[in-house]
Amino acid sequence: MIFKLGTMEVIEGSKGKIYRLLIVDDDPFIHRTYQTILTPRSRKAISEAALNRDFTVDYAESGETAVERCEALKEQGEEYSVAFVDMSLGLGMDGIQTIKKLWQVFPRLEVVFCTGNDDLYWKDKFIKISDTHRLVVLKKPFDTEEVRQLARSLTAKWDFENSLLEKLKKLESENS
Repeated sequence: MIFKLGTMEVIEGSKGKIYRLLIVDDDPFIHRTYQTILTPRSRKAISEAALNRDFTVDYAESGETAVERCEALKEQGEEYSVAFVDMSLGLGMDGIQTIKKLWQVFPRLEVVFCTGNDDLYWKDKFIKISDTHRLVVLKKPFDTEEVRQLARSLTAKWDFENSLLEKLKKLESENS
């Protein structure tokens, strides 16, 4: 079932917990492509129900808009678990600048860096931030199952790390 909430779509399935995804791309067609890929209708093809995840998908047409959405969400006490960020965003910040800003707002954000380019420009810039374990490259045109798998596995990773941090905080407070 899909609920429209402003610029967001809440895509619900069977597990109950909803993970927030941010799609940053200046092409409305790409937004619709992600919508199609991440809807429950598309996930019916997945045979293992345990791999299904429920997502809230928000869209941003520019890096600046993406940062604004993150800051607004943070003020509400919530956060995105995964962002799919296009390298070329038209005017304003490019994908790498956007990723750096998003990490300033949400340091634990998992990022999928999407590019259709195979040039040295993005590779040189990417090397400067590639020492992080929170960044994956996805080449366009992308395969729909790759997008689903990245969304599922990266939200699971994000969830696991958050759970681990909560347990560590609890242990620290018990030992204090």
